[in-house]
Amino acid sequence: MIRYPQALDDIEVAIGEDWLTRAAARSALFAAAGKYFEELISDAGVKTPLKPFWSEVKDHYIKRQHGKCVYCETALEWGEYAGVQWDLEHFRPKSAVRAWPGRSSKLRSKYSEFPLGAAFNGYHQLAYSPHNYAASCKTCNSSLKRDYFPIASQRTQGGRLPSGYLTERPYLVYPPRQ
Repeated sequence: MIRYPQALDDIEVAIGEDWLTRAAARSALFAAAGKYFEELISDAGVKTPLKPFWSEVKDHYIKRQHGKCVYCETALEWGEYAGVQWDLEHFRPKSAVRAWPGRSSKLRSKYSEFPLGAAFNGYHQLAYSPHNYAASCKTCNSSLKRDYFPIASQRTQGGRLPSGYLTERPYLVYPPRQ
């Protein structure tokens, strides 16, 4: 697994104020609703899509990870094909988190014998936190990790920074030092 040499404090500088301002506004919507959603619905029932914009910062994480997936460390394409091979991974899933698969699952391991965290409505407050991102290959993000997030403790609502959730004791290692 990739480990960043320094904390992510400098990533906000690289991302820039414009993105951070838009992210704060989007985060405020999710915080007020108490969940992640992808469209606004007016009182009249009119639906307006909320286009995600986290992929705008994907290159910052690809560079930081030296062109490798955060989980499997496979070297992937950069440049114009990065959008095809890479996802900007939400380390803690932004929407519903499923309980770890049971004994009949292909993902089951010897670690499935003890609790890994209950299903959860997701970490919506972290959907636009640059401290909750990493670049991953499509296989690791979409096929393997998906919307699972195994932890050793109880799930919490820790706020807009991942450091507020450390009591959960995740089994997945997040790349930067916290």
